[in-house]
Amino acid sequence: MRKIKVVFLTLLLFTVITADSQEGQGEARRRGEGRTRSLPRSEAESPEKISIYIKNETGYTIKAVFICKAGENKWGDNLLENPLREGDRTTAISIDPFDSDSKYNIRVQDVGEDFYTRKNIDLKRGLVVTMTSDDLEF
Repeated sequence: MRKIKVVFLTLLLFTVITADSQEGQGEARRRGEGRTRSLPRSEAESPEKISIYIKNETGYTIKAVFICKAGENKWGDNLLENPLREGDRTTAISIDPFDSDSKYNIRVQDVGEDFYTRKNIDLKRGLVVTMTSDDLEF
């Protein structure tokens, strides 16, 4: 009988501690704490940068990379830190968080002043965008 009481009390204590711990974790998640965080839906919510990758198969050195929302013509500043030569591996571009429900256009400029554009892209962390001569604007 005594063993049953000890087992019962142990289980009861474990249940109470586990429930309290899960409630605390749930509260921490609601406050945005924890080891992992989901990507914000608005640029104003987080200063985190997101990396996408550009691969150059245009035949020319790329000197600039620009991104804007699809349907807009506000390209902003050059996001490329160093020129990306033809045949180089991909280069990471750090961008501000974006509206994950929107499509974006990516435009690169080569050293000959030509532009290459990929339109209506779903941006996501780790995306690799390969720019080729097919993307050349005429």
